[in-house]
Amino acid sequence: MKQIEDIYNKFHKQIFGYFYHLTYNSDLASELTQETFYQVIISIPRFKGNSKLSTWIYSIARNTYLKKIKKESKYLLTEEKDLHNLIPPDKTNDPEFILEQQEDKQKIKQVFSRLSENYASILILRDKNGLSYKEISQITGMSDSSVKVTLFRARQKFKELYSQDKGGE
Repeated sequence: MKQIEDIYNKFHKQIFGYFYHLTYNSDLASELTQETFYQVIISIPRFKGNSKLSTWIYSIARNTYLKKIKKESKYLLTEEKDLHNLIPPDKTNDPEFILEQQEDKQKIKQVFSRLSENYASILILRDKNGLSYKEISQITGMSDSSVKVTLFRARQKFKELYSQDKGGE
């Protein structure tokens, strides 16, 4: 049981962050994190070590999220939560700058909510969590080259939607 506790302590914040950036709902992110680690506990005897432990856990997390989406048949992004970490925190006291930054955060959140789960997930895994193409391919079941192409397309789609929301600026 100590092994499970060590795994949980090492990865729960990363998995919670992954879910939070997919849902922007801390209660739901907690629920999905708990479900993921429940699945880890019951599946650990089947872990063969063919991939990194973190990759295996992210695979379980992604599958948990996909099951939740399928069950609820809608995207789980909400409008109430603020977007942390995608834009660096403001370090000035300029109210105009602060307002512009808050508006940008909201636009990023709105654009992110319009991306497909596949695009959003790959962007989070690569750009937020810093996983390698190989790790993402193991998590998603895609080839390394497909991950690279999908990541490129996801970034392009994000830029396109963001530009549209900013009025083509």
